[in-house]
Amino acid sequence: MRTPRSRIGTFIAAHDREIFFAAGDFVLLGASLLAATWLRFDGVIPREIVRQLPLVMAVSVVIKLVAFTSQRLYAMSWSQVSLMEMLAVFRGVTLGSAVFWLVTLALRRSDLLPGFPRSILPLDYIITMHAIGGFRLARRIYQHATRQEGGGGRRDDVI
Repeated sequence: MRTPRSRIGTFIAAHDREIFFAAGDFVLLGASLLAATWLRFDGVIPREIVRQLPLVMAVSVVIKLVAFTSQRLYAMSWSQVSLMEMLAVFRGVTLGSAVFWLVTLALRRSDLLPGFPRSILPLDYIITMHAIGGFRLARRIYQHATRQEGGGGRRDDVI
């Protein structure tokens, strides 16, 4: 009989790539929103906005991770990144940001996020697009840079 610990280990081993990218996305999404806020206020973020950031970050991360999953960003082979994968990143970030914007704008009308600046939202979109796309592309760049000459396979000359 397998113990719960071995089941968890088996699950992690079977889904290590998905867990790696989801954890990286989690960090990058929070950092992107924080960077957008920092840029909006030239590094001096008002206390009221600082108090609102945890809620906004939670909403952003949850919505965008669901959007990324809906676009199958965690089911791709990122060692072979192509234009189709980058289009999936574009769709995922755009869908996630659009829903995030709608929720944030609705929450601005409530007592939860009064006065939260709308100008942070497009900044967050731009930074998120670059961060998530760059994160996906970084693995391919790393693999290309560390590949040994000759590639270990058979090379054919095409004439």
